[in-house]
Amino acid sequence: FTQTWRATGNGLESVARSHSGTLLVLDELGELDAREAGSTAYLLTNGVSKIRATRDADTRPRAEWRVMLLSAGEVGLADKIAEGGRKAKAGQLVRLVDVPADAQAGLGLFEETKGQEPAQFARSIKDAALRTYGTAGPAFVEALTRDTAAAEHNARAQIGSMMKRLLGVCPAPDGQMIRVAERFALISAAGEMVRVALGLPWHEGEVEAAAATCFSAWRSLRSDDGPGELVAALQAIRSAIERHGESRFRNLEHTDLIQPPVRDLLGYRILRDGELCYAFTATGWAEVLAGTGDTRGIVRGLHARGHLICGSDRSGRHFLRVDRRSVPTYAVRFSSLFGSEDAG
Repeated sequence: FTQTWRATGNGLESVARSHSGTLLVLDELGELDAREAGSTAYLLTNGVSKIRATRDADTRPRAEWRVMLLSAGEVGLADKIAEGGRKAKAGQLVRLVDVPADAQAGLGLFEETKGQEPAQFARSIKDAALRTYGTAGPAFVEALTRDTAAAEHNARAQIGSMMKRLLGVCPAPDGQMIRVAERFALISAAGEMVRVALGLPWHEGEVEAAAATCFSAWRSLRSDDGPGELVAALQAIRSAIERHGESRFRNLEHTDLIQPPVRDLLGYRILRDGELCYAFTATGWAEVLAGTGDTRGIVRGLHARGHLICGSDRSGRHFLRVDRRSVPTYAVRFSSLFGSEDAG
């Protein structure tokens, strides 16, 4: 039942079709070709095959499927896409949600191992799954079909309740966060319903708590609440500053000091009202944010959240006087990137 990511996009189409209507488990994301990682994530989660033509140039019927995708691997989707020299798009990361496989209990993936070593406990679970494979799914479907109207009503009520719980801790949930919350709420509702239907030895509320934990872990990886494009933009800006520092940012505040030469200028270090800012030139801004999303939308989003220092210009730009000329920049507050610590 478990498949591997080590396949072409066409091969995974066939795998997805054969698992339609149920769970698709793909192991070892690291084995997927980095150049195909982003497009493959779209393909599997969109549920429809590529458009292909016959010999007569007619369009072949497109295959469709609906699966719940569960992936495992030592790297996340964003890291895999980065291996191919690209940046992950927010839509890709919403379709295939990264959750760190560490329960923070000193037992790796597990919170509780019933007194066994984690490796032995994992083997025990695998052995039990092989012995009882194909039992729970059909039994759960049979239970649901006894009264489909009641099952649907119950599922919708539980999903709605779980959505309120998950999003209640989010200051201003955006559309992408809502989509991810819906996914975890659906899983939570299914888990609670199967617990009742099959009399599983789980405590009431245990499934909801697990879903909430995973949703919180996903949020922690974003480093910021907001649309995925803004999160990716802030991460790209942080990365540029951490990697290049003085080498690509000219310091405009201490012009009396000898400064190292700046090559391939990204922008300037400035102080505004006592606060350190990194002011990116238009060229540097485009370089750093390449592949993260629509730059105009990113500027609007960062400005709305108070991350940019802007003048009266509606484009979000901050004009600096450099070498007797006016230079338009995008000035990002240091505190928005790294907290309120003094940058020196």
